[in-house]
Amino acid sequence: MEKEIIKVSSSVKMLQVGSNGIAKISLRSRETGGTRGPLRIYDAYSSNGNLLGIEGFFEDDMKIEYKQVRPERQPTIFDYFD
Repeated sequence: MEKEIIKVSSSVKMLQVGSNGIAKISLRSRETGGTRGPLRIYDAYSSNGNLLGIEGFFEDDMKIEYKQVRPERQPTIFDYFD
């Protein structure tokens, strides 16, 4: 299962779900080259699925936040007692 990204940020820029019409952020690719080292490229989508933008972040100056998804609680035997 893929984790849902809600925020990708660095010291100079940020992509965040809920700002500027962004509804979804997904990883496009990971590049190993570059003058400052490896970088990751992310796509930002609107709520109707249109591509809003593409941003690249260097891995050494990047923070990613994921949506906290709690698993559904499994019932125990005590849930069936009156």
